[in-house]
Amino acid sequence: SHMHLLFLGVVKQVVKMLSDYCASLQVRNTFVGHVEPMMVSIKEMRLSFCRLEMFMGVANSKLHAGWLCDNFVAFSRLMLVITGPLFGCIATPNNNTFNTEIHNAAEMVVISCFVMVSHIMTPKPVDHELLRHLFKVFLSCCDSFDKRAQEVCPVGLWDKPNFLSLLNLVNQIKYFGPVHNTNDMNCKRKIQCVKPLISNIRKTESFM
Repeated sequence: SHMHLLFLGVVKQVVKMLSDYCASLQVRNTFVGHVEPMMVSIKEMRLSFCRLEMFMGVANSKLHAGWLCDNFVAFSRLMLVITGPLFGCIATPNNNTFNTEIHNAAEMVVISCFVMVSHIMTPKPVDHELLRHLFKVFLSCCDSFDKRAQEVCPVGLWDKPNFLSLLNLVNQIKYFGPVHNTNDMNCKRKIQCVKPLISNIRKTESFM
């Protein structure tokens, strides 16, 4: 689905990039500690449209460990606010591993992702050519980061299938309308109840 493509595909990969970038600068715990009070406050509001979860501060674990699709949706709404401290004051030139080009490229990936997702998820009509340009800007930012950060994130961003599939979204939105109208998040939560049963059935000979 479109939601799976955007949030468990693209946004999840952007969060992974941030996790790897924090680890390369050795500022992960500092970053998590800085934004945790704000994230806790938002979680305690129990907003149905913003089911935010905490970053994981455990060593050798991804920031988004244990997150579900809903959590990536919430992160995408607050992406600029949450990552602001990282790019504004935590990762600084005083750090021995700091690289200005990589830093700026990582920030552009986050900003372009936020703008792109905001335009995709709006319930209002959006110019299709504008969307096409936003997809290309985001992919260009990912490519720019990949070229500068081979040691930080050895696995490329933009060449993943989910990222390239963004280029097909414009035509799908033309035919089926805004992605916001095909939001299936409520159904996904119900599927979690029966998913283990289905997974077990698929492993039996009778299923074949």
